[in-house]
Amino acid sequence: MPSTPVLSTDQSSTALGTFLNSILFNCYVPAQTYLMQGTTPGTSASLTLTYGQQQVVIQNQAGTAAVYLNQPAGALTVLASRDTYIDLSTSGFMTQNPVSVGAPAPTQADNTIRLWKVTSGASAITAVTLLATMRPVGGGMVQTGLANGVPGLDANSNLLVPGRLLFPAQTGNTGATNVANLGLGTYTIPTNTANGVVLSVPHTQVTAISSVLLSFSGSPSTVTAISHARASDVPGTSFGLAVYTNGSNTTAPVDVTYLLLN
Repeated sequence: MPSTPVLSTDQSSTALGTFLNSILFNCYVPAQTYLMQGTTPGTSASLTLTYGQQQVVIQNQAGTAAVYLNQPAGALTVLASRDTYIDLSTSGFMTQNPVSVGAPAPTQADNTIRLWKVTSGASAITAVTLLATMRPVGGGMVQTGLANGVPGLDANSNLLVPGRLLFPAQTGNTGATNVANLGLGTYTIPTNTANGVVLSVPHTQVTAISSVLLSFSGSPSTVTAISHARASDVPGTSFGLAVYTNGSNTTAPVDVTYLLLN
């Protein structure tokens, strides 16, 4: 099972309502050889085997890395009156290994996954047996962000996010927790802050604030409310925070959490 992914991207060129840009996907995935998703082909009145899309992970012989492969649907023709073992290589080649019906299975090549045994008669496919495991058993994990990680999901590759941008694009802020034009942060109201004081809260996430969501916690025994003091905003630098108390100065620091939207 993948670990928590590390995502980072600059969405500065992405327009509102369009698909998100590609992002770096860095996680741990099983390094074992197994069939992630796919269906076993059915029998056929001819010698043509028709198969659907297959998604597999194939471990290298050293057990230090693995390849993810999305094999498209296709068809192949097997020999008559044979047990044909079908292997899929990391290069995407389907290899047929025919033996006499009932004979021992042939040797499997390195860097392949053995998908099916196809039994044929004189002119038809009479049985198809799934040989690949659909659950990774044993082995280890590899990290996609490492040089010897999973080709197609490594540090030089991208993963397209199935979603659309909800807020206008944020420029030049590519931290893992940042979302386009959305700023989330914390600020502490200091002790001895008087009623009605407007504080300057520094931030760099949003250049033009359309709305601010605020909450406070800690020991707010004297604080009754806080609000956004828009007139004190410095775009892209700070926003104004008005503090209202019961008339007395604050007696302890008060923690504020803010969410900025453009």
